[in-house]
Amino acid sequence: MKIIILLVTLSLANFASAGLLIEPQVGYVLSSKYNGTISLSGPSNATLAADYKASGAEYGARLGYQFLGFMTGLNYGHSSGTSKNSDGTSDDFKTTNMGAFVGFNAPILLRGWFAYNFSAKSTYQTTDFKGSSTEAGLGFTGVPFLSINLIYRMYKYTEVSSLGVTYNATNFNPKEVELAVSIPLNLF
Repeated sequence: MKIIILLVTLSLANFASAGLLIEPQVGYVLSSKYNGTISLSGPSNATLAADYKASGAEYGARLGYQFLGFMTGLNYGHSSGTSKNSDGTSDDFKTTNMGAFVGFNAPILLRGWFAYNFSAKSTYQTTDFKGSSTEAGLGFTGVPFLSINLIYRMYKYTEVSSLGVTYNATNFNPKEVELAVSIPLNLF
């Protein structure tokens, strides 16, 4: 009984701590896909069919503040990999997300967060897509000093630039799933 009380007390003492949160992360985008049409307006109007699946490596970090298990701050992620199109071709891609997050670090092996990335940019060869993204993450902290994270991210691209011509885009909302490992460091 004394051991249980000691473990609960230590857990709550760590849970109640406050300070700077620095959390580097590496991961792998397991699946990023979109199947639908993209409506473009600008110098000319067009509708494009898009059907692709992509995967690749990701790195990033969260920087913020944590108090009583609640955390908030800035979010950054950069991924790159290969996209396989339905017509059999493939493209290399790079994606960058920057935004803000809020979350909760439970004292019992779990943590979760929600991020709004006000800047999301993807590049596929000569075409740039710009917009925003939202993400929800769930982390398992049963391994000392590590969090094993499953992240679901939804994009909303509103601008497409290709060969110097920029279009407004609608209906281009890819979704992706990522598995990542992070090191949440809480500095006082």
